[in-house]
Amino acid sequence: MIESITKPIIIGNFVNGGGDMGWAWWHVEHCRLAIIGDKDISPREKMVEEIARLVHARDENAVFWITGGEPPKNGEIHEVDAIDWVESYPDPPEEFEDRNLFILDRNFFSAAYLLLLAMIKGVERKDLLPPASFRSHMEGPFKGYKRALEQLEDGEHKDWLRREFKLVEAVEWYKVPGQGMKYHIGTGTVAERAASFLRAAWSFWALVAKQDKPQQFLLIVEPPKDFLVAGADKDIQRFMVRVLQILNSLTISTTTSIVLASDVLFPIPQQNYRFKIFFQTKNSDINLWDPTIQQILKLPELYTAWEQGNHCVGMWEDHLLQERIVTEFKTSGMEFMDEFEENNDEGEALSEEKEHE
Repeated sequence: MIESITKPIIIGNFVNGGGDMGWAWWHVEHCRLAIIGDKDISPREKMVEEIARLVHARDENAVFWITGGEPPKNGEIHEVDAIDWVESYPDPPEEFEDRNLFILDRNFFSAAYLLLLAMIKGVERKDLLPPASFRSHMEGPFKGYKRALEQLEDGEHKDWLRREFKLVEAVEWYKVPGQGMKYHIGTGTVAERAASFLRAAWSFWALVAKQDKPQQFLLIVEPPKDFLVAGADKDIQRFMVRVLQILNSLTISTTTSIVLASDVLFPIPQQNYRFKIFFQTKNSDINLWDPTIQQILKLPELYTAWEQGNHCVGMWEDHLLQERIVTEFKTSGMEFMDEFEENNDEGEALSEEKEHE
C-alpha cells in the first residue's frame, strides 16, 4: 500500500454516538482549520504537534510552521532565498488568471516590510528610505527599494537597513526532527516580531511559487496573541490580518492546507475558515463558558466533559453546513485513514459529518 499523505486524518472520536472523526485536510473544500484554545488549559498545542508529526512522518517536505519564541537548539538552519527569486520576475502577463492578486500580494509584502522597519526605527516611512521606482516589466518592487538603499549616504542607518534587507534575501528556517520546517519569530518589540512574522509569511508565499514539482504543504500558523487581542497596535493588527489573508489564498491557488492555532478568535470569522475547533480559553475574545453562549450552543455534553476535567473535548464547527459536533480530540496516536479512496469522478473528499450520521 502506498502511504500517501492525501488521506483523511483521524483527529478524534465523536462524543455522541462514538466513531472516528476524519479530517480531509488536503482537500480544497476542507483545507482550512482554525483551532482556538488557551495554550495552557487546552490541548491545542499538543494536538497541533500531533498533526504535524503524523504528516511529517510520511513526507518530510510537507510541514511548515510559523510560530513564536526562539529557534530550537536541535534545529538545522535552512536559508530560503525564494523572495529574491520571486522579485527577479516581472509582473505576470495579462492572460495570467491570478495576475492582479499576485501583483497586489507582492507589492504588499515589500511596502509593509518598509513600514514595519520604520516603526522599529521610530521614524516616519518617508524618513526611512526615499520613494523607489521599479521596472514591473522586469522585476518586483523590492528590487527598487534595494537600489534606493544603495543611494543613501554611508553610515549607521544604511548599515542597519542593509542588515534588515539581508534577512529577506536569506530567510532562516529550521529543520526540526519529527516536526518539519519551523520559523520562530523570536523576541523583541511588537514591531520587531511583526517584521519577523512578515518575513516568514513572505518567504513561504514565495517558496510555494518557486516549486518545480507538485507538493502538498501543511502550514501551521501560531500568531502571537498580542498581535490580535483588543488593544493591540492597529497598524500591527492590520498587517497581521492582511498576511493571514494572503496565506489563506494559497489554499485556493496551490496545494497548501493551513492550521491556524490561536488563543483568540479574531480574525478567523472574517477569513472563511470552514472548520473551527473550540477548546477552553482564558483572557481571550471568546469564552464558551459564557452563559449566553452556552444557551446558544445547547451542548451540555461539552460542559459536562470540561467540568469532569476532560480538556481534550471540544466543539467542532462546520461553517458551511452550520453544524456543531462535540468531539474528544486526539493529542497522540493520530492515524491516516489509509483505506479511504477519493471519489475521482466527483472529486469530493470524505465528509466528516456525513460519516457521523
